[in-house]
Amino acid sequence: MIQRLRNSQFVKNVALLLSGNVIGQLIPILASVLLTRLYSPNDFAVLAYFLTITGIISVIAGGRYEVAIMLPKENVKANALYVISIIFTSIFTLLITLFCFLFGEKFALIFNAKELIQFIYLIPISIFLIGVYQAANFYSNRLSKYKLMSGTLVSRSVFTSATNITIGWMKYLPGGLIIGTLVGQFVAAILLTLGCFKEVLKEFPAKDDILLSMREFKDFPLKNGVSIFFNLLANQVPILLIGYLFQNNDIVGWYALVLRVLNLPLMTIGKSVSQVFYQQTNQMDRTSHRDLFLKTSKALFILILIPSFVLLFSGPLLFGFVFGDVWEVSGHYAQIFMLFYVLRFIFSPQSTLLISSGRLKTELIFNVSFFVFQILSVIIGYEIGDYIYSFIFMSFTGFVHFLILGRILFKSSIQLDNEKSN
Repeated sequence: MIQRLRNSQFVKNVALLLSGNVIGQLIPILASVLLTRLYSPNDFAVLAYFLTITGIISVIAGGRYEVAIMLPKENVKANALYVISIIFTSIFTLLITLFCFLFGEKFALIFNAKELIQFIYLIPISIFLIGVYQAANFYSNRLSKYKLMSGTLVSRSVFTSATNITIGWMKYLPGGLIIGTLVGQFVAAILLTLGCFKEVLKEFPAKDDILLSMREFKDFPLKNGVSIFFNLLANQVPILLIGYLFQNNDIVGWYALVLRVLNLPLMTIGKSVSQVFYQQTNQMDRTSHRDLFLKTSKALFILILIPSFVLLFSGPLLFGFVFGDVWEVSGHYAQIFMLFYVLRFIFSPQSTLLISSGRLKTELIFNVSFFVFQILSVIIGYEIGDYIYSFIFMSFTGFVHFLILGRILFKSSIQLDNEKSN
């Protein structure tokens, strides 16, 4: 068994990416011990608003054509998809820049984030850098450049955290958390782009190749783009809505730290598994997709079991000890979301099965439903008069949705096996 794991290319690739992801996510968590003492909950709230806005918008900046880079067998088509995603990102960035100049300040004031106004014009820059990084990331995954991807993750975290700490410690200028984020995004985008652009130049696509690929993979902006947009809305809009309805940036700041901690396993182990899992499901010939899904689910469950129990029973104590007494309330929030995030950690990395099996419509329905119920949860809590109820309903509806997703993914794995045998 152990020898089989050592010889497994899947495990080796996951381990290589995991090393970078773990270090890349561990650095911000360790830095948070200092950052929570250098910055206030309100500073974290402003960062949360910034990341929420850029996260929602940037996911569709490239038209989702970058996700399709893994699928074609011909390199010229993959190269065309890469170029298409860069073109879309550039055009989209220009549109967002125009929007920020016309309506940016009014938008920030809606959510009681006056401090965000002075950074509103940095949003287009962040969106462009994320779009460029995502295109290069999927292309690097196609080429199995896991060492480069791993090193990039570490570099981004180092530059982000170092900038955050330096600005916060020296008090050079406001917005150290946001500026540090931009520095890290810039480093990551440059490193990955330099690593894969040489391959693109070897078979640079002609105009006809670009137009043909755009038509062939039109479902990605039309279906996957809309779907993932709703998924991001479900994850990010509650932050904006809580700030708008309850008019308390401390709540947003405490909740933002919870997301930072609970997303750690998903952004380290989960992200590593997801990238290799996606490549594996599109290139495997003999291995059973069903077996791969079940083994991966079991392994992820075992990995998350002990950390989840620790947070479930000692969340407030741990948060107060690590981040400072003012952040103890975040530990209570973490306890509420724990079971939901366990299921999310298990099934979210394998959701690429929906793309591989052509179930883009199913993915869209799931994400729209997830979004609607997350928003309704926040509103119900507001109507009751207590944001804690918002968190409880968000956790419950999220848990149910990812339980259903697990069943859908299992059926998708069987579908792929049936298609392979026919």
